[in-house]
Amino acid sequence: QPGEGVQRGIPAFLGASTETAVPRTASGRLQAAEWLVSKNNPLTARVFVNRVWHYLFGRGLVASCDNFGVTGMRPDHPELLDYLAIKFMDSGWDIKSLIRDIMLTKTYQLDSTPSGKAALSDPENIHLSHQRVRRMDAESIRDNILAVSGDLDLRVPDGSPMVKVDGQFARRPAFDPQTLTMPYRSIYLPIVRDTLPDALAVFDMAEPSLVTGVREETTVPSQALFLLNAPFVIDAAIKASGRIPAASRTQDERIESAFRMILGRMPSAKEITASKAFLDSFVPESQSNSGVYSRVARNAERARWTVFCQSLMATVEFRTIR
Repeated sequence: QPGEGVQRGIPAFLGASTETAVPRTASGRLQAAEWLVSKNNPLTARVFVNRVWHYLFGRGLVASCDNFGVTGMRPDHPELLDYLAIKFMDSGWDIKSLIRDIMLTKTYQLDSTPSGKAALSDPENIHLSHQRVRRMDAESIRDNILAVSGDLDLRVPDGSPMVKVDGQFARRPAFDPQTLTMPYRSIYLPIVRDTLPDALAVFDMAEPSLVTGVREETTVPSQALFLLNAPFVIDAAIKASGRIPAASRTQDERIESAFRMILGRMPSAKEITASKAFLDSFVPESQSNSGVYSRVARNAERARWTVFCQSLMATVEFRTIR
């Protein structure tokens, strides 16, 4: 049944006052935008701050990033959420300042190894006694592979490579994102719905047509198979092996160089022993390594170090933030 007429404005249940009513001569867009960033509406700042916290810590202060309603989860630290939201607004919505404030805290810089007491009393790490161990997102894993190969270009690309597809975009079934040679950061990759690059799709990149605050994180065999068989990864391993200083006097020094370049740390004595055993027992003519062997011009030494580099890139540590 027709009811009483309602003047246009922001719904009152969102906390809006009568001052947000929209004049009859206005479209309402300006009023809605002003209300969104008004200090009388802390919801926008809270949601944004929570997203940034989630990206930096692996879990938001409100774990349900997409749901701040009554069916969502309560904030773990409501006072901290409000403090950051107010400071964010007072800074003029300065995102870089917000990220800098969080990353310079002692909490963010904590080690990821929990104490025995914390592991028992706070297994979900709600009280932030240590950093959370988490897997890199798909874009960061791809960037990391390019960085190890030495191909990563940190510059902003000049336009989208989609203009160079030569009509394939109009024939979407024929469009293959794997054929786009683009060494730039993954944030600049052209994303075409239903045709995500394998390097992103296999590591749970969010569906481009949806808004996703918290991505699903799966561990499936296809991820390991991609790191072992994808031409993109093999090419990166070949280039990474060429970056190991050939002037290193001993095999141990070359192993240490590979660990520093790929995993960002020095190997333990046990890892050096295992690595030497692997390198000494490597047979390039074997069927499992014939692909790499042929791609390095049947150079046994280069094939040996290529497979070693690829083995390090296939480890869980390579794609994990600690």
